[in-house]
Amino acid sequence: MMEYILIYQICSILHNFCYPPLTDREALDTWSKCVAKGSEKVIELVERSPKEFDDNKYMVTYWCISENKFNKTPVKS
Repeated sequence: MMEYILIYQICSILHNFCYPPLTDREALDTWSKCVAKGSEKVIELVERSPKEFDDNKYMVTYWCISENKFNKTPVKS
């Protein structure tokens, strides 16, 4: 069975800057669960800091990769 890891990245359109990609390293067992988790993560991040998102014009992009292709080096969050 293939597992997927959610990777997400916050970028400021205003400042033309992106933070390094992040992950919670949770293995999800289907592509659709990973995509749904990405949507939930975006909502969570915006709700946590709406003023910061407004002030910096942040956007969040996310993607899912198969765990067997995932670099096992930890990503700081």
